[in-house]
Amino acid sequence: MVSHIGNYSGRTWFTPLGGLGVALFLFCSGYGLMASYHMKGLDHFWRNKLVTVYIPYFIVEVIASVLARRTLVDTLLVLTFLQTRNALMWYMQYLVCCYFLFWLAYRFITDKRICYIIWGVAAILSFIFLDNLRGKQAIAFLGGLIYSDYERLHVLNNTAENGAGAKQKRKCILGFLLAVFALLALAVKQIPVVREQSHYVVTLLNLIIKSGGAPALLLITAQIQPFKRLLSWVGKFSYSLYLIHGYFLYFLAEDVFGSYLLNSVVLLAISYVLAVVLNWVTGLIKSRIRKSQNNV
Repeated sequence: MVSHIGNYSGRTWFTPLGGLGVALFLFCSGYGLMASYHMKGLDHFWRNKLVTVYIPYFIVEVIASVLARRTLVDTLLVLTFLQTRNALMWYMQYLVCCYFLFWLAYRFITDKRICYIIWGVAAILSFIFLDNLRGKQAIAFLGGLIYSDYERLHVLNNTAENGAGAKQKRKCILGFLLAVFALLALAVKQIPVVREQSHYVVTLLNLIIKSGGAPALLLITAQIQPFKRLLSWVGKFSYSLYLIHGYFLYFLAEDVFGSYLLNSVVLLAISYVLAVVLNWVTGLIKSRIRKSQNNV
């Protein structure tokens, strides 16, 4: 949101934050899926994704389709991820592909090494054949999977031998190293001659910036209590905010109130209020689904 709103200010300072936010989503999704897989396998995998991911998307897109007077065919294409009518929703198509690949790999393959080979091949193909927008996210989801396994093997989380303090120290060191790599890549990308290089050079630098910066941000801020609480609160509404805010960027695009600041405040206020409402509705649906299953 900061990136999208900031871009309308006429400055490019906020541009990297958009891809960084997507990388955060993908990294956390990969981390969460792998952690869940270690605890309960693939039990209720698609049911959980239906409730937590698809239902909010379905609600937002159905309302948007009605208000925009989309045809039934266009609406069905959007609801099945075969088409996007909002440019920001490319992420949903990408995320669903990650979910399918994860489910297929861990449903039919027992050797985790082969699973990681599949993910590696998928990442390389994404980098080579997809555009910069998607190519720079080629290893973000995979990074979450690896880090989840990394913690599970107690490389970072071996409290029995090292204690909680040592664990936090190692996370901070890893976070700062990743941040350094990301910042170096960002600095190199600012060199004019580098920007003139091939698509793959620029995409590789963007990949390092996003896939290094996203986990670095999480690892470092997680050790700072005020930031940790703030991220935890924002995280509750982050997915809903992503789905909603893109439809209100027209406040900035059309300069509705004649003031960049006022347009931004109105956009943020409406997005947050609707995100809270969407979370509440989704929570009600989720509780009803669980009750109905418990009664069966």
